[in-house]
Amino acid sequence: IGNYDDAISCLENLLYDFSNEQNQSEMEHIQTWLCKINAEKAAYEGLINIDEFFIAIEDCENCYSTKKTQQNIIGYDDEVYDDSFNNKELSIENSFEIIPNPNQGNFKIKLLTSSNNCEIRIINSVGQTVKRLTSIKERLNEINITGLKTGYYKVVYIQDNKIIDTQTVIVK
Repeated sequence: IGNYDDAISCLENLLYDFSNEQNQSEMEHIQTWLCKINAEKAAYEGLINIDEFFIAIEDCENCYSTKKTQQNIIGYDDEVYDDSFNNKELSIENSFEIIPNPNQGNFKIKLLTSSNNCEIRIINSVGQTVKRLTSIKERLNEINITGLKTGYYKVVYIQDNKIIDTQTVIVK
């Protein structure tokens, strides 16, 4: 089966090395492989079933490509993030900032748009929601995910049940 932790660590180190360079396509390629290996590890450990595994693998192909949609679908069980139904261009402007990024699990999300009827989700590399905030402050929201493994997490900003913006946070 192989040593998943070694492969994941190696890819995360490689990704960290590339984070200071301007080679976005190499970073996306590494992120896609990291996503796939994490999904395989989660399936092997029994954390996700076979259907969730195939959804996660399919999502790996899409999750690090350029932002394509404003209308995405979120899993009804609030555990799996699925943005494979992309069909509209997102605006270039960000809806929030992550401060600082990278960080050690404590960071702030600064909203740059309205916070009415919205939530923020932190998603791990296999699509599981690891943190969900529904009481969103108007401008600055403190996040603490220090108990989680180091790695890359998606921060998803949702308003009126539509994904408005996603960004990646790096936890060291």
